Formats: sequence, C-alpha cells, structure tokens
Amino acid sequence: MQKSLAIKTYFFGLAILLCIAYGCKKENTIKIEEEPVIYKESLIIGQWVYDKVKLNGILYNYEHTERCGKDRFYFVNRPGQEYDYTEIIYITPTGNCAISSTGMDWKIKGRKLLLNFGTQVITYDIIRLNETNFDVSIKLDFDNDGKVDDLELHAIKVPCTAGDPYCQ
Repeated sequence: MQKSLAIKTYFFGLAILLCIAYGCKKENTIKIEEEPVIYKESLIIGQWVYDKVKLNGILYNYEHTERCGKDRFYFVNRPGQEYDYTEIIYITPTGNCAISSTGMDWKIKGRKLLLNFGTQVITYDIIRLNETNFDVSIKLDFDNDGKVDDLELHAIKVPCTAGDPYCQ
C-alpha cells in the first residue's frame, strides 16, 4: 500500500509539473527524424488500464483506488485530436474519487514512445506493444533519493465504452 501511494503521488506530482510545462508550450508537435517502423501506431490507439509496476526489478500489482474506477490512459489520433495522450489517475485513497487528468502529444519513434510536454520530451522504451499489452520502461529518480531507478509500467488494453470522450 505504501508503494502504491508513492506511485500515485509520483504520477500526481508529474502530472502537475507537466501541466505547467504543457501550458507554456508554443508549438504542439514533436519533431523527430525518420526511423524504421517497428511498432504500428494503430496498435497503441485506444484505452489502456495500468496493471503492474516494476520498480528496480520488483514487480507490484498496480493498486487502483477502490470504488472509483481504474487509473487509465488513452492514445488518440483523429481529426481534432491528432496524436493526443490523456491520462486519468484517481489521486485520493480515501474513496472520494478525485481525479487528475493530464493531456499531451505522443509519437512512436522506433522502439521509443515520446510524450511531449511543451519544451520537455519524456522518452520511454517500449518493451512490448501488441493488441492486448503495452509495457514501457524509463530510468529516473522515482523516489527522489538521488539514485536513478528502473521503472516499468505494464498496461492492458480495454474496450472503449459508449460516450467516452477520450476513447477512439
């Protein structure tokens, strides 16, 4: 439970920082050099639910906030929402179901997922991407102890529900 709260606190803090950076951006595109296609963009489109988190080699079940729904994220690419990424995280463990929502641009470049936060681009290594599973990794100081941690996020694709404005 302690790790789950730390993970959600990290995501909430990251979301706030990224929203600030995202609000200051001047251009809403990612400029990258061409690279061979390894993953089809069509595989990433849709709704994904967090399933597991691996921190420094230790695998944890992702703990969703009870009674609120599951923390999730969406990749969309359609007119008016070109390469949009939206993440919905329930931030309160007390059950009052408050959410934090983050929006940004995305791009796949080879084996990398790039999330654009204005002038900052966060790069994840894609471990697995298929019709049902999406796993990424990143190296960062997750727990702010001055040491670089290995973080993996594992997600499962779930069907879109009628009327979900984020889902494609």
